[in-house]
Amino acid sequence: MGTIKQVAARAGVSIATVSHVINETRYVSDDARQRVQQAIQELDYEVDQVARSLRTGRSNTIALIVPDLRNPFFPELAHALQKRAEELGFDVAIYNVDVPGGTAEARAAHYLKELRRTRVDGIILVETIGLRLSDHLARLPFPVVFITGEEPASSDQVSVNDEAAAFDATMYLVGKGHTRIGHIAGPLDQISATRRCAGYLRALQQAGIPAQANYISQGTFLREGGTTAMQQLLNLPERPLAILAANDLTAVGALDVVLDAGLRVPEDIAIMGFDDIALAAEVRPGLTTVYMGQQESGREAASLLIRRITQQAPQEPVHIVVPHRLVQRASA
Repeated sequence: MGTIKQVAARAGVSIATVSHVINETRYVSDDARQRVQQAIQELDYEVDQVARSLRTGRSNTIALIVPDLRNPFFPELAHALQKRAEELGFDVAIYNVDVPGGTAEARAAHYLKELRRTRVDGIILVETIGLRLSDHLARLPFPVVFITGEEPASSDQVSVNDEAAAFDATMYLVGKGHTRIGHIAGPLDQISATRRCAGYLRALQQAGIPAQANYISQGTFLREGGTTAMQQLLNLPERPLAILAANDLTAVGALDVVLDAGLRVPEDIAIMGFDDIALAAEVRPGLTTVYMGQQESGREAASLLIRRITQQAPQEPVHIVVPHRLVQRASA
């Protein structure tokens, strides 16, 4: 393992220049910076992160708090976020709040309390609506960026328009000639699920299709939730002939039930998902869905938080809206 003196010699710069590159304490030309970074890698030089943190007042670590890592949407978002943070010289610590017994709020509050004592430079919170965390958030000594949710206008936010995306998805099914359209909703204490249900209902209204309460079956955002919800819809005297699921996992659960019942997709029942996770392209028939910008959201949130940490963001709150898009495959 090399020393800082060896790094300076290999890069052809002074020890002070190496220190400035590591600690970001002074401007260094791109050429010199690249030589220093290459020398650090070649010599396997390890920066004393504790000493660096004491000098700079930063740990170059951010925390990401997500609702449920069992849902592939969040690992996809986290991967993009981590990659962008790494490009900007930051590490990411990931915290998952979903635990059995409905204690997600307590777990999230615990994480926020512990992170106040830990040397992180900022937090990205995903889908915090429904969790009473405002008191804990108010005590944080560092910036916070929210992904989705319904946060105060004074907060930095990255979001996708869930309501508009569900409206577009439902209108796609209407455009295919469907009038008996069911909806497998997500947990309605989560804002994304509520908004997607609202978009579904608005589309029906615009299309002149009466909404039927028994055509909305609440799921869990997990595959087994889609299975249970689809079984309920299939047991109706007049079942729906098209399904908009609140996410792809529940759509795949619904697909399992429909195919096991000997029905054809999309000929007997069309199924449409939400999120466009990798699984959507792997199942057969391939899942028609809505891409909800998880990769863009991750990158944008990391960039925004790090700009805020390094005081390169404007003083006023920044709100970024990531576009969605329909992805047509064989299931609808």
